[in-house]
Amino acid sequence: MKMSSNTPMVNGHVPCGPLGADAGMVVAAQASAHVGSPEETLQQMNILIKENSDLKEALKQTNTAMKERFEGLAVWKDKQKEERDFLEHKLQEAKDRINALTKRNEDLRKKLQALEGSVEGACQSEEQDHGSEVEMLRTMITRLKAEKDDLVAMNSELQLKLGHGSPDDSFIEIRIAVSFRTVDSQS
Repeated sequence: MKMSSNTPMVNGHVPCGPLGADAGMVVAAQASAHVGSPEETLQQMNILIKENSDLKEALKQTNTAMKERFEGLAVWKDKQKEERDFLEHKLQEAKDRINALTKRNEDLRKKLQALEGSVEGACQSEEQDHGSEVEMLRTMITRLKAEKDDLVAMNSELQLKLGHGSPDDSFIEIRIAVSFRTVDSQS
């Protein structure tokens, strides 16, 4: 529907032209004085109904998309929480295991030192018996060191995944001082 001033009326709204709001009121007054034919009015109503229907459908689709996105984010958040809890649990297990291995390593070191001290005063046959036990303990210490290194690596990896690395427990150094005595054959 066109106005006498050649300004189109869109959705019943008369835009304000370059003359300002007063000019828009004048045009609106002219438009209300000019009543179009019933066909034009019906056509304008049909256009408005279609636009309204399209807007409702667009709003419905937007709401559905937002609801799906919200539900997806809620599921993601729950999965993140579960994964974090799992990683924190694994980190605590690794720390506990490292502590247990450190204590066991220390106990074995003390036992080894005691055995080495008692080997010095024993005869050669006893030394051979103790030597096999010492060798067994050395093998066990080597295995425990490797296991400890694996756990330290797992601990570091878990700390990186959790995002809070700690310089205090990222590496634990345990030194084992073992002295070897060669037994010469007695002639």
